[in-house]
Amino acid sequence: MKKIIIAFMFCYSIFGGDFRYNNWGDSPGMMLKNENLSKVTYQKDFKSKIFNTHYGDKIYNFSEESYFFYDELESLGRFRVTFNFIDNKLYKGTYEKEINESDSSFERTKQYLIWKYGENYKTYNIKNYFEWETDRVKIIFNLFTNDRYVIEYYSKDKDINKIIENIENGTEFTKDLDTEYKEFNKIKEKL
Repeated sequence: MKKIIIAFMFCYSIFGGDFRYNNWGDSPGMMLKNENLSKVTYQKDFKSKIFNTHYGDKIYNFSEESYFFYDELESLGRFRVTFNFIDNKLYKGTYEKEINESDSSFERTKQYLIWKYGENYKTYNIKNYFEWETDRVKIIFNLFTNDRYVIEYYSKDKDINKIIENIENGTEFTKDLDTEYKEFNKIKEKL
């Protein structure tokens, strides 16, 4: 009975919102308040995408903000927890744990995820890879070369996915090209 209560408390504590105590679209300030952190590391990555246009190759620049800290997750041990933001909106969260041969937390974590999200997961015939989807979250659990594993939570929020889609297809960038963007809108469904 004690094990069930501990498992429930673990699942509730790390799976309470879309990612931990937070929901997709929360701002960095809201995340910092919800997590009540004493120490956090901030990183801003500038990224670029190149788009082929009739003006030649054009570069679209955008940034992604990350906050990370370390947290002890009950009997599973110490994890690096990362929050990723685009346009000041939370869109991805990650747990990462380094392990050694005697560490059995991968199997226990897998069991907790199965209890939480069910046995209906995808593996794509990849060993130690598991993927679940709910209405709001896509979860990927992956063991890398037996030295670390990662649990990634991705937003399925429509507004946030629209921002990511705009970055991927260059919508924000091509808007600035005016006539090309209008032309694209006329033919995009037919392409």
